[in-house]
Amino acid sequence: AGTEPYIVMELLDGEDLGTVIKQGRLTLAEKLRIMREMCEGLAFAHKRGVIHRDIKPGNIFITSEGRVKIVDFGLARSTVSDITQTGQVVGTPNYMAPEQIRGETIDQRADIFSAGVVFYELLSGRKAFEGDTVATTIYRVLETQPPAINTVNAAIPAELSGIIDRAIAKDPQARYQTVSELLAELSKVAAKMTTIAVPVARVGRWIARRGGWRPSAPGPARCTRGQEVERARGGGLGAGELPGRAGRGAAPQGVPRGSELRRRASGAH
Repeated sequence: AGTEPYIVMELLDGEDLGTVIKQGRLTLAEKLRIMREMCEGLAFAHKRGVIHRDIKPGNIFITSEGRVKIVDFGLARSTVSDITQTGQVVGTPNYMAPEQIRGETIDQRADIFSAGVVFYELLSGRKAFEGDTVATTIYRVLETQPPAINTVNAAIPAELSGIIDRAIAKDPQARYQTVSELLAELSKVAAKMTTIAVPVARVGRWIARRGGWRPSAPGPARCTRGQEVERARGGGLGAGELPGRAGRGAAPQGVPRGSELRRRASGAH
């Protein structure tokens, strides 16, 4: 008594990730947040010696408040327990790591593989490994590699595609060795996305000071006609990086002055 592990189940209101993926309403930023929160939950479990072994969309729950919960630890194994022996296969084939399918001894890297497969599905809307039969699915997990995620969804940055590829590598040694490493890489991508998301109100005020177009209300970063703000992003502008007093004399690369904006707005060339 007092030393046996036990499970406490929380009453949750919301939907599982599988349902959310099918709805297709998430932005890339929202998907990245879910991925990072999944990693945080897995890292918490792994640090306490618990491997989930059945990470899949149906076991990721999104609460009505938007929080991410990892559920159903019914197949979880303690890394210090001998309850599960080598040769015992448990899990869901579409999301199981190759070594898990082969019944080999597994560690936290099997959860990393499964998480990577879930991320692939979250980002692309399709399963990474799917077949008409269980045998076909298992063959694909063991022997085939899915198309790079950015070839399935062109909106996915190449850097994020590389992260997914590494997470679902067949060889455990080629994967991220800890979830914390995976989380750190995802956080870098998220930080870059935040940096280039320049609010239109701030860009508009900067342009307005030069006598050009004035924004009517805050909203997504766009200028009337053309890709001025998008080019500003590509030119290195980021949150907190709009020209200040020291930079009032010149517009950033790719952003036209007010006179050019007025000319474009009037249809002149």
